[in-house]
Amino acid sequence: MNDSITIRKTRELGEILSDGFLFLRYNLKYFYKPILIISIIWSALYATALYNGFIDLSGSTALVNINPSQFFLKIGSLVLFSLIVGYTLYLILLNYISFKINNSEGQPEINDLLKNFIPTFFRLFLYGIISTFIFIGLCLLFLIPGIWFMVIFINFFQVTFFENKPFGPTLSRSRFLVKDNWWNTFLAFLVPVLLVDLILIPFAFILQFSVLKDIMVGGKPSLHYGLGASIGYFFYYLLNNFLLLYPITCTVLQYFNLVEKKDNLGMLRQLDTLGSNTLNPGILGPEEY
Repeated sequence: MNDSITIRKTRELGEILSDGFLFLRYNLKYFYKPILIISIIWSALYATALYNGFIDLSGSTALVNINPSQFFLKIGSLVLFSLIVGYTLYLILLNYISFKINNSEGQPEINDLLKNFIPTFFRLFLYGIISTFIFIGLCLLFLIPGIWFMVIFINFFQVTFFENKPFGPTLSRSRFLVKDNWWNTFLAFLVPVLLVDLILIPFAFILQFSVLKDIMVGGKPSLHYGLGASIGYFFYYLLNNFLLLYPITCTVLQYFNLVEKKDNLGMLRQLDTLGSNTLNPGILGPEEY
């Protein structure tokens, strides 16, 4: 059985969805360890914070004694850490793909998956924050421009990482790639997210329903149910982090699909005797993985 997936090729939407699954099926075993470690740490921190919240709410004067500043500080810390975890998972996957593009043989070590991690992470994080504020502002003013910008932003991290461009050129490049391919790019992101949600929503519903039922019966959450819910959310977020690799992989496949179409790189590889290309040479080498 052929267990290799060629990343840099033109694809229809169905191929992107199927190849995204196959890519993870064949390659996840080579880079799951750092993702598992990070996911366990994040899930444990979230479960601990959730259980501490149940302890606070189980007191007779819980609602009276809640400190708003401490409450928002805890929520803000969880949101910030979840963003850090999300960007880290994204970067590990991009580093794995980059390694395989530049190394046709062998598998990456941990240091390869974390190569140039800190400068690249902060650049992606900063660009992500700026783009998020732009997206929120456009959605508040005009919903449709916000959605349009969101689709452009789908390729933003891939352009930043693989083509090493600053913010302005990255935005222009992303817009160029999406032009005339808006719906395909949107669906290559939306469909995998919906598929992941179909798996996660039933688990989230069961966990939330059990907590609400406990509150409705006893008037406040009990520590018994709080412990069970915390353990449940630990495994929920552990599963969530691994499932999110699927939408990310599909957006990467769509990025290379657009690059192939817009830049005619498939033809350039066939005519490599013409000389080097000005794009990142890592994109142009042979690869199957």
